[in-house]
Amino acid sequence: NVVRVIAANDVLATIVNYPCHTTTLAWENTLISPDYVGALREVVERETNAPCLFLLAPCGDIGPRDGYVGDTSVADRNGRQVGFAALSVLAGMNPAETDQVYVGPVYSGATLGNWRHQPWDASRRAITSLAKHAALTVPLPYLASLPKLAEAEPLHRELIAEEQAARAAGRLDEVATLRAKVERQRRLLDRIRPLPQGETYPLPAWAWQWGDAFWIAAEGEPYHFLQSELIRRFPGRPLIAITLSNGTNCSYLPTREAYSKPQLYQPEVALVAPGSLETLTDAIGRQLSEWEQS
Repeated sequence: NVVRVIAANDVLATIVNYPCHTTTLAWENTLISPDYVGALREVVERETNAPCLFLLAPCGDIGPRDGYVGDTSVADRNGRQVGFAALSVLAGMNPAETDQVYVGPVYSGATLGNWRHQPWDASRRAITSLAKHAALTVPLPYLASLPKLAEAEPLHRELIAEEQAARAAGRLDEVATLRAKVERQRRLLDRIRPLPQGETYPLPAWAWQWGDAFWIAAEGEPYHFLQSELIRRFPGRPLIAITLSNGTNCSYLPTREAYSKPQLYQPEVALVAPGSLETLTDAIGRQLSEWEQS
């Protein structure tokens, strides 16, 4: 999705909403890098001579085709690919404050369809000036298997002790495996320490209607289902979706089906129960439906 911000025929900014993990670069990389987003913005800003804002769309299950490398040129190539795609969208947009409408046939050697860019009338301007906002809190049940802090902390200490013992004994083949287990347990502790007490996680989400477009935002890393399903429910409406909004305490939000697939990383580190993504999608969908019908 691409948004053009324009005034008096001057482009003030471009917003690009794209669903893909910034994981072109991985363990082989030792540099601080914007990954593909840097080159994406450079391409758009060079052509438009205006700032480009990148908003990450739901991509819990999407990564770059060429990824997990140490070569920064691959990240730049990925970014240019998305940047040029965004420019293609910009090039195809109607002039500001117009709609393309069919004005009738033109009869000549063949019958031709005559389309023109028509300036907005008063009713169309009223629609595009709408502005609405809603803040939601969606309770999502924790995973039944989610360990308590009192259980996870002792296991972390045990794994550290095992790693140290293996290192001292020279069992280097075990050290790397134990090091990974220690790190995963540490990350688990980092995820569960800030969680609110109780049986559910109060996930914050937001919705806006600006003109005839819907914008949504949610904490965490939902699968792309969140955006694709809402687009399916509201055809013909532009829909911008933003993730990692104000934090990621809830971790990944996989689809219900993904929880049944073995060896998937996202369900392995998820904190909320199967069906949570669908519950979130329905909650946001109800809010958008209210606006659609009002």
